[in-house]
Amino acid sequence: MHRLCLFGCLLFFNFLNAQVEKGKFFTAFQLSVNFSQIDGDNSSGYNKFGYTLNTWVGQGLGKNWTYECGVGLSNRGSRRAFNPDDPGSGAFHYNINCLDIPVFAMKQMGDFRAGAGIRTTWLLNAKDMEGSYLNLQDDLNKTGMLGCLAVEYSKWGRATIRLEAQYSAADIRKKGIGQPGNPIWRSGAYYNIISVGINYRLSDKNTTQ
Repeated sequence: MHRLCLFGCLLFFNFLNAQVEKGKFFTAFQLSVNFSQIDGDNSSGYNKFGYTLNTWVGQGLGKNWTYECGVGLSNRGSRRAFNPDDPGSGAFHYNINCLDIPVFAMKQMGDFRAGAGIRTTWLLNAKDMEGSYLNLQDDLNKTGMLGCLAVEYSKWGRATIRLEAQYSAADIRKKGIGQPGNPIWRSGAYYNIISVGINYRLSDKNTTQ
């Protein structure tokens, strides 16, 4: 419950900041589906479905550029179903929830917006839903960072379709984790995410000029 209260307070704070200078700031909400895997877990394919719920505050910087930051909740992880033809491979379903603090620079180009940024993450909880990796949460770093590329397309006023690629800037495991037999392997473990969703801007004023 206290995490939901924290999220609500940050959301309200962001909304207040957006009203400081009318026409120069804007707020937006993002709801996306995450197609997720963890590179290094000896599985392939974006088999874990998750979500991102994000609130944004942006400011126009001129020449069609905006600076945007926010706060959100994201569900990531990885999944491998049981394979009867290879029972020794083992099934797992890593369900990982994080608080995200994203910062982006975006440029408007006609109906498109494109840019890059980072998402600083704070681990809230993690669990293997199959029960094969009991120490998953203990073995993951509490904080992390993902490098991100984003493209948005809009023909519908305040709503935009957002495509975002995310990749871990560093190993998501704690130092020393990854001994033989551990399902997160010695070579490192890195989030590899494709996120698709909708951004809805609360203000339709042009803030990029």
